[in-house]
Amino acid sequence: MSMLIADTFVRQILGNTGQVSHRDYTKATRFALENVEKGLYPTTGGAVSLMHKEVVEELYKRNAQTSPSFTPRVPDRGGKPASSLEEWYVAAVEQALLQQGSGLLSKKRRAFDPNLVSAMDGFLHTYSRNGLEWRRIFAYAQRLDSSVPPFGRSPFWLTFEEEPMSVLAFCGERVRAGAPRSYMQRLADVKRESDEFRQGGT
Repeated sequence: MSMLIADTFVRQILGNTGQVSHRDYTKATRFALENVEKGLYPTTGGAVSLMHKEVVEELYKRNAQTSPSFTPRVPDRGGKPASSLEEWYVAAVEQALLQQGSGLLSKKRRAFDPNLVSAMDGFLHTYSRNGLEWRRIFAYAQRLDSSVPPFGRSPFWLTFEEEPMSVLAFCGERVRAGAPRSYMQRLADVKRESDEFRQGGT
């Protein structure tokens, strides 16, 4: 694993794009290693918990060449190891939603920092139009939290495709309430503009 990717993991875990102290860097590195030992992605339980799709693919390719190998556990399969690249993708998204009581995290951790939902959505969009089983992931999210909004609810989903616009599509009231209001408004504006474009509007 390159130092650049490892550094990215540290910053995702801490939610910090600026200067990082040696103490925090060491703590975040230990956090990532403990995750991997449990079959969790390095960033699971961090401030920005979702992995970029291309990083997941890189880990998948390197897995066969690494000893001991790392295989992520799939939450909606009872924590069974992923058996295909598609399952690695599903595991990445579902693990990013994990919280206390979800079965795989032993410590009390938030799913992610709601103030950093914009960064989470940036990573989420790397999985767009990839044939991911979004209804499957949605069903798992509802099992974690019954207050997850209905499938397709605006502004969290695209109108004409079963593709999420935001990780908030899979989050309950408590997490959604923590997202910045300005971001929620921006999400609604982008959703409206997308609908108008698809309908041939201006």
